[in-house]
Amino acid sequence: MDAYPLRTAYLIVRKRAAFIGLVALVFALLALVISHLLSPTYKSYAVFSLIENQSDLRGRDVYGTQSTSITGVLISIGIKPTAIIEGFKARMNTEDFARRLGERRVPDWARVFFDERKGFLKLEARGPTPQKAKERAEILANVAMEDFVEESVRLIRTQLVSETEELRTTLASLQQQLSLVEQGLKSLGKVRVSTDVGVTLKAAGVDPMVAESSDPALAYLRLELARLKADVAAKSSRLHQLEAWLGDQGLLKRLAESRLPLKLVASPGVPLEPVAPKPLLNTVIAFFLGFFLAVFWAFLQAALEPPKEGEVAESPPTVSG
Repeated sequence: MDAYPLRTAYLIVRKRAAFIGLVALVFALLALVISHLLSPTYKSYAVFSLIENQSDLRGRDVYGTQSTSITGVLISIGIKPTAIIEGFKARMNTEDFARRLGERRVPDWARVFFDERKGFLKLEARGPTPQKAKERAEILANVAMEDFVEESVRLIRTQLVSETEELRTTLASLQQQLSLVEQGLKSLGKVRVSTDVGVTLKAAGVDPMVAESSDPALAYLRLELARLKADVAAKSSRLHQLEAWLGDQGLLKRLAESRLPLKLVASPGVPLEPVAPKPLLNTVIAFFLGFFLAVFWAFLQAALEPPKEGEVAESPPTVSG
């Protein structure tokens, strides 16, 4: 390996060592001065944990007591954490959310980070002083909690409305079936029932006691009528209950709070040290940046300089054959 290029590089660096060191030192001093002139920035944050398994909350009413009533059935409605988090991240960049934080425009001091693998939602706030950073983080956490509850209420209301519409459709179908059974009972006495009705009903899976009764057709229709009436009564009661809940905003809010899949696990605290600027780190980075720039400039100057007399090597004589 020819060592001449390495020797040339060494000579260039040695020749301009003072210039290289001076540039690196100037860069480092400038970075140090600027770092001390910049205002410090402190960071405080609140951490929410996702409750992925909500089975321990099911079967409890909005006051936390065990319940086997219809309220317990409503509590079993699940709220997807990802839907709430994605909606919250989108609303954070709106002017409405900024007003809720007490700002005129979208603030640059509020940030949100979601670790889906670990299940943590981190709300970060920055400020010029430790107390200001904590104050902003507390405001951000409170507004976020209110937003989570409001979004949960919206999701629960959507599910309740969907169930209500489904119940209305089912009730309409049951009412039609009930009307047909009542008409069948009225017309049963006017027609002569075949003796094979019992066999047919028994083959269709009807209760043998009904199929083998003296008048199986009448017994079957009466049993079907009672079943339909009980089903209509249960679904009507459920429908009225859902309609009452949909009109009770306070109940929906308590329900959303009890079913909220996010729990505050770390409250905002007063930061001890600023996160920016970092004088030592900035000085080291600036020193090496200045060093490499000075070395590059030294090589560039050496490449552009015309060769001096006596430095051009003579070409070796050509040997003729």
